[in-house]
Amino acid sequence: MRELLDKDADKMSDALCEIGATNREDFPAPRAWHLHLLPRMPVIILYWPGEEEFASKAKILFDATADKFLDVESVMFLVEGLVKNLEKAVYS
Repeated sequence: MRELLDKDADKMSDALCEIGATNREDFPAPRAWHLHLLPRMPVIILYWPGEEEFASKAKILFDATADKFLDVESVMFLVEGLVKNLEKAVYS
């Protein structure tokens, strides 16, 4: 996710919004989106662009109840699918 955001954060933001994400300004990151990957699987995607002294950083935060609906391996596949679909939508 970080590599895709590093390439073009604006295109990625547009792609995220096309699949239902909303921009959030109430998080301590310059770029943040709220997205429901599944009906009971909300996530927050946070992105800090790189600076002179610091590399860029991206985090995907899950709701505290995520493990009640999916096991860890399923969550990994869900996020992997999100990243692959975004990459295909933006860079294909």
